[in-house]
Amino acid sequence: MPPLHGTTVAAFRHLVSCLVQGSCRESHEDLLPLFWAVLENRRARATYRSAILNELASYYAMVLHDYDAAARVLQDVVAQQPDEWAYRINLIRALVLAGRREQAMGAITRARAWLEQGPLWLLEADRKQGLDRLSAMLSAPAQ
Repeated sequence: MPPLHGTTVAAFRHLVSCLVQGSCRESHEDLLPLFWAVLENRRARATYRSAILNELASYYAMVLHDYDAAARVLQDVVAQQPDEWAYRINLIRALVLAGRREQAMGAITRARAWLEQGPLWLLEADRKQGLDRLSAMLSAPAQ
């Protein structure tokens, strides 16, 4: 199997988007075996593998509405690529959608700690404000 690259990731992103919009002719049942086949590629670099896993999490969340599965995948992705901010935010969103507020708060705390230990933490004001808004939202009583 050839190595993964950005084109493969973009193709999966397009397929997930197509399924979400309802403009695909393909059945969404056909997509999971494709994900697993690509992920079995032993020549896949960690960054591309994580990007494919992120798209798999999007598929679980946006097509299958299985937020727990999305969160499980994203926990692995964040563990593999802790410096990718988008993966951390996607994990928090999946946890919120899965109704796992306590775990979402823990992920926010870890994301905030990650920001503050980075070399550019003073420049991360917008990300900190976003975490503050998420934290406030989760701390509010459920309606």
